[in-house]
Amino acid sequence: MIDIETLPVYIIDDDPGITDLAQKTLNIKGFNRVEVANSGKEALDILRIPTEDRGSRTVLDSGLRVVVLDIILPDLNGFDLCKKIKEIYPNILVLLISGFDIDDLHDRIMECDADDFLNKPFNPIELVARLELLVKKHKKSTEQVTTAVAEAVVSNNQVPHIGDHIEDYHIIDTLGWGKSSIIYKVIDENTKQTCALKLLTRNALEVEDMVKRFELEVDMMARLDHPNVVSLYKMGYFWDCPYILMEYIYGINMEEYMVSRGRPPLDFFFKVIIQTASALADIHKVGIIHRDIKLKNIMLEAGSNIVKLTDFGIAHSLNDHTTLTGDGFIVGTPIYMAPEMFRGELASEKSDIYSFGVTFYQFATSSPPFVASSNIELYKLHKEAEPESITKINPEIPSEIDELIVKKCMAKNPEKRPESMTEVLDELQKIERKYLNN
Repeated sequence: MIDIETLPVYIIDDDPGITDLAQKTLNIKGFNRVEVANSGKEALDILRIPTEDRGSRTVLDSGLRVVVLDIILPDLNGFDLCKKIKEIYPNILVLLISGFDIDDLHDRIMECDADDFLNKPFNPIELVARLELLVKKHKKSTEQVTTAVAEAVVSNNQVPHIGDHIEDYHIIDTLGWGKSSIIYKVIDENTKQTCALKLLTRNALEVEDMVKRFELEVDMMARLDHPNVVSLYKMGYFWDCPYILMEYIYGINMEEYMVSRGRPPLDFFFKVIIQTASALADIHKVGIIHRDIKLKNIMLEAGSNIVKLTDFGIAHSLNDHTTLTGDGFIVGTPIYMAPEMFRGELASEKSDIYSFGVTFYQFATSSPPFVASSNIELYKLHKEAEPESITKINPEIPSEIDELIVKKCMAKNPEKRPESMTEVLDELQKIERKYLNN
């Protein structure tokens, strides 16, 4: 359990106005162990990081810590300091801050392995939200790893950990852990490129359907080549377990964006919805149904504002005639699922279009259209209830978007939804031109 009252937070910036304001805001929000440094030298002292002439370092006591670090200090490069922090104390979370345009810093941010980035000047409340989100993600990741390692010990199945290698890929973090696979953040030691590596666990090898599902995921990803879809680099085997090497996206998913920043401005909303629609239209053209469209599976790449659709773990190929997660099984995330999916009907482009509508209803309003205490109640709402108008909740959203999402994409009857995502994309682009004068 992580208690923010006792969580050490270090704010390192040469502007006393920023450090004072940040410290006061964090204290008000319950962060009681906040220390401040206004130079690189002070930062090295409070973090107990040695310089070359200090000899052996003094070990910082174990436990989670958070560092808010300006990238330009009067006596030290913030990128270099971040890299050194991560090398010595990999459990420390680092949030970089800068007044420079992130577009110019993207590669260096990735290189130094920072956990998040925030532009200056920033709203102190946004800083608090970012820190809380970082801690929440760390806690979830730690719990997943602890559980999975315990299960591996019980079953006598070893799994790679942070610091280990999978062939030429050095594991530097764990990004996710499911019933059948682990997703690592790795560095290719030949190219020094940061990648994501999804490894099927040894336990899953004993379940034929899981292996087939993994192979199907590889096959589908190999058929995709779109700037708004996460890229597949290669497939390999480690300890007889198959793995996928994929593009690593430095950024946040849209669920995290919404939690930390609230409702998006209209121009940004159009960027995200149009890029996602373009990705989904392309996926459908090659015969793939995603089946799990949701904010969490839409990533925003830091600096570029490029959106990437991810997670093809339960996607379905129209060319696949096996019984893997076929008719009669509920597949997907219930909050976003089309009514026919609750009934176990076969997924289609129309069911993806419905989930797309629910996803961007939530993105526009900060709340899903339907919430219930059980899947049965949720199905009833998706089947019968009419969601509140998006424009009524968020007046910045044009009525045409409201009409497209609520009346068309989220139509109860699949036949009344748009014929294709290409049709949805065309309409979105027309609305964007009208309101943003493109």
